[in-house]
Amino acid sequence: MLFDRRKANKKAQVNDIIFTLVTITSIAMTMLIAGFLYHEMKTPLTTTDIATNESTTAYNAFGAAFPMFDLSLFFIVVALTIGLLVSSLFIPSNPIFIVINIVGFCVLVYLGMVFANLYGVMLDQTGENTTMAAIATQYYPITTYIMQNLPYIAAVLVLFASIIMYSKSGEYN
Repeated sequence: MLFDRRKANKKAQVNDIIFTLVTITSIAMTMLIAGFLYHEMKTPLTTTDIATNESTTAYNAFGAAFPMFDLSLFFIVVALTIGLLVSSLFIPSNPIFIVINIVGFCVLVYLGMVFANLYGVMLDQTGENTTMAAIATQYYPITTYIMQNLPYIAAVLVLFASIIMYSKSGEYN
């Protein structure tokens, strides 16, 4: 009885894919802003009178962490995709709802385009010491690739989730 109630409360995959897109975009933009601020503040903090040898060494050593953030976003995308596809197995579906899925597909691809364009606009920003495009190229090549192809990623996620949801036989509720 409790299991049936949990299945009935589960909404469509559209919400889960929107969550995935927003999470990917938020993390990518946060990483880009952090790398940009790191380079913008590097020169004033390491060349002024308050800078010591220890603080300059520590500040420079932190720059080695940025490639790790790039790989972490890739693994987050993979984990969210696997979670989305596994949860698609447990959603009761009826083929009559494919129309809603097609509308959701259009909305998600549109959101993917908006988020990809937002990331692209952020790449155009310049600072006193560097540009965001230079930071993205130097530290975040995987993240930039993911963000530039976000509409395609959304389309593939919807396609695979739909195939999994609607390929189950005899589970119409």
